[in-house]
Amino acid sequence: MVNDINGPNTSSSDLIGAQKRAQQRVSGPENTSLEQSSNQSVGEQASADKKPVSVELSQQAQDLKKLQDQVAQQDGVDSERVQQLKADIAAGRYQVNAEQVANKLIDFEGF
Repeated sequence: MVNDINGPNTSSSDLIGAQKRAQQRVSGPENTSLEQSSNQSVGEQASADKKPVSVELSQQAQDLKKLQDQVAQQDGVDSERVQQLKADIAAGRYQVNAEQVANKLIDFEGF
């Protein structure tokens, strides 16, 4: 039985051996897929698992991507207005109208 598989003296071969023994206890020696994969190095496993993948997007997804690209190209920010607001806030001239904010929230929530 393995007491501490994460200890400082644990090597990858110790972990692989522990995996093999645990797998044999659970499913018996007839299941060798873990043993086979344990014998491959990590690099070999990664390259063996890489298979070409084909992805096809729905028309709706393609349309959404086009819209996203169009929005990204637009500059929807009024830079002059932003600079003016920043200057007003920094100078202490910007005042929040609480009643107007409350009315906008009510309109937004649909009350």
